[in-house]
Amino acid sequence: MVLICAFVGWRVQRRAVECPSAAALVGRTLGVWLSCAVLLVSCSDPGSVVSGPGGIGGSHAGGAGAAGAAGSSTWGGGAGVGSTGGGWAGSSTGGACVAGSVEVIEDPPIPCERCGVLTRHCSAQGEWQVPSCESAGECNPGDTESAACGNCGTKLRSCTSECGWGEYAECSGQGVCAPGDKQPGGCDACSEQECTAGCAWSACQLKAGNQCDYEAGTNFQCCGAGSWQFCSSGCRWNPCASCSNCGC
Repeated sequence: MVLICAFVGWRVQRRAVECPSAAALVGRTLGVWLSCAVLLVSCSDPGSVVSGPGGIGGSHAGGAGAAGAAGSSTWGGGAGVGSTGGGWAGSSTGGACVAGSVEVIEDPPIPCERCGVLTRHCSAQGEWQVPSCESAGECNPGDTESAACGNCGTKLRSCTSECGWGEYAECSGQGVCAPGDKQPGGCDACSEQECTAGCAWSACQLKAGNQCDYEAGTNFQCCGAGSWQFCSSGCRWNPCASCSNCGC
């Protein structure tokens, strides 16, 4: 091939003598050398490296410079366009990654919440999928959470720097009783106090099934004109009885 190019060059020189025009000589010279360059490339052995910009195709990454790095094809490696090269390495399938591989994206512009890790996965076709946040914790650092405790009280806990909940603090703001509790509370024997849903004692109220407060036998009510009835010690009304000057 070198001999062919030399021969062609000799012919150009001869033609220059016959046609001394400078423009014609330059045009012919450039055409000859471009033709030789194409012939040299087309006849290169498979796998050889050809000087030039970063290669395209192939199974290895091209170099980031004036020449492509060694590759399995005539045109060099698989990354690099122009003299700067670079980019994702090529593969036999033409994808950008190895199927099944996982990559953690460090220092993303928008951090994941709850200490999550921005991760992307390579598909079976060798292409990177859209990144997503994975391995998130329970909470964001500084968050607080409350829970009911004791007698209508609350307890708080805070999220740690590792995005996990810390221990609850002591219960605070409790009431005086637990809802549903009961106590005599200084009431009549027939009555009692019950703790409300707000963890406070109610006023005295009759115990279940009782009709009246005994009040040491002094509690009565009118049951008609000139009649009254008293509450028994059993917390029930006695039969009506006649009365005078009783106000009934």
